[in-house]
Amino acid sequence: TINTSGMANNINSLSKEDKAVVAGAFARAVEGAEVIEVRAIGSTSVMLNACYDLLTDGIGVVPYACAGIGGNFVSVVDGHINPKFAYRVKAGLSYALTPEISAFAGAFYHKVLGDGDYDELPLSHISDYTGTAGKNKDTGIASFNFAYFGG
Repeated sequence: TINTSGMANNINSLSKEDKAVVAGAFARAVEGAEVIEVRAIGSTSVMLNACYDLLTDGIGVVPYACAGIGGNFVSVVDGHINPKFAYRVKAGLSYALTPEISAFAGAFYHKVLGDGDYDELPLSHISDYTGTAGKNKDTGIASFNFAYFGG
């Protein structure tokens, strides 16, 4: 077996000039290559949240906690949207300005669930296959976990 992790660490420790030499060697050795061009990752969330005021004993400032479930529509490449399930947890403080209006400050953690695969993404061909065994592909998969904090 090939120790790809060790190889990557060794390449990473090279000087800029030596990295260029290694990249050139890879380019000459590879028959056919495709890449997924990711310019930006976008996401639209649709969530259903349930919140609970933890202490309401007339202290003015009320701590609250929320939990939510829903989905994200994740755009990895322009025009290709992958729906994924998601959850969110929130916590914060609220203060009643009037009986109908409250000000609040809080934070949340949002996590997109699933295997982290975003598939059927269009590929850009950077080097064609020359042999009969090779075959250019039209789509590929990007894999990454997606979670974030907000306020």
